[in-house]
Amino acid sequence: MKNILTILGILLLLLVLKGCINNSNYDNNTTNADQSRYNTMNPADYHEEMKSENLQYADIAWHAKNTYGWDCEEITDMGNPISTSGKELKDPYLISEIQGNYSIATCTSGTKLRVYPRTSTYPIITNINGGFD
Repeated sequence: MKNILTILGILLLLLVLKGCINNSNYDNNTTNADQSRYNTMNPADYHEEMKSENLQYADIAWHAKNTYGWDCEEITDMGNPISTSGKELKDPYLISEIQGNYSIATCTSGTKLRVYPRTSTYPIITNINGGFD
């Protein structure tokens, strides 16, 4: 009986760990900004649809290019979330909106960007140092 409980405990732990690993803010089904759903969406619907949750790499590339003007046609990797207080953003309002982490997006152009997810709106995307220049 003790062995069965130990095995069940280990299986439960593995399921929890698997969920943590797969619980990313970003989905990588498509990668190119031209493949983003925002290309075919009515701009009047942007405010309802542009959320940081469940974005494909293509949607992040679209935001990087069209919302922020970064040289990022396609994203090849998002890396793992990195904890941050957001102080590098140097704006109390922006800091208050982030979810406490960012990921580093690698674009095919070689550009590396920080992608800060926010609740109920599109992510903040900065240069690799957390700035907007």
